[in-house]
Amino acid sequence: MSHEHWSKFWEQGYITTFGSSLKNNYSGSLKSFWQEQFSLLADGSRILDVATGNGAIAVLAADYSLELRKGFSVYGADASTISAGVTESNSPARSAVQFLSETPCEELPFEDDYFALVTSQYGVEYSNLERSAKEIYRILKPGGSFQAVIHHADSNLLKSSRSELEIYRYVLDTAQVYPVLKKYIEHYQGKADQLRQVGAQLNHGINSLRQQFGTMPLAREVQADISALARKIKTGDSKTLFIEIDSRAAELVAARSRLQDMVAAAVSDPAQFEGIFRAAGFEGVTMSELNNEQGLIGWLLGAKVPSKRDDQ
Repeated sequence: MSHEHWSKFWEQGYITTFGSSLKNNYSGSLKSFWQEQFSLLADGSRILDVATGNGAIAVLAADYSLELRKGFSVYGADASTISAGVTESNSPARSAVQFLSETPCEELPFEDDYFALVTSQYGVEYSNLERSAKEIYRILKPGGSFQAVIHHADSNLLKSSRSELEIYRYVLDTAQVYPVLKKYIEHYQGKADQLRQVGAQLNHGINSLRQQFGTMPLAREVQADISALARKIKTGDSKTLFIEIDSRAAELVAARSRLQDMVAAAVSDPAQFEGIFRAAGFEGVTMSELNNEQGLIGWLLGAKVPSKRDDQ
């Protein structure tokens, strides 16, 4: 799997996958869940957050450790490039986390029996689970724990993502709004009949977008973006405007790729997911639905390494 579209997302400085809508890390029930897991650890424990993104859960662990003087050693690893400048979180604990970019769950550069706790939030399910489960088992100490929040196929977030994918498909594939806008600019100083024809095509695409998806925020954002770009035709340099249009289109393509990854990774059958971790050697593997005030937001996965491993 290519991770470029995720690296570009994290490059923007967000700390969570929710972007600017969740600027200062997770809170509420999710934060409470993770703090409960950290409270079970002895002082000086090592924690690894896999598929860490820009380190949201790793920073929560480091925050907890600093506040309660637990002396944890906290690591965060991700297959994509972790941003050096996370603007969405000003937590001083971030500097206490040891981050490893381009470090997938399937190949973790740690010795056996190294961590007391491995965590993941909306991350490990994107990986090759059979390989990742074995790696996580390998690096956990006997008695160690893997705790994860996993995308649920029926969560409100996934329902919204599937709806947004329809908008991306329409804009990028069906109506091809951005190429049509470029064609309109090309004909702007040309023959009137050609301009009217392309203008009608552009208007039809925008009007159909409004009719089909008008109540959705993403559709309104795209409409506003196209209008803003179109207004620059009279005053802007066409070459510069083409670059801006191509950049906008590329942003939508990358966003669509991230949503496609999310939908593909979401879990509908917990039994299958649990079976992979049992096969890797874990015991006490459980999955339960996680809800908050917004409704269903994911699965909670818990798995323990036996106090005495079969392979020791």
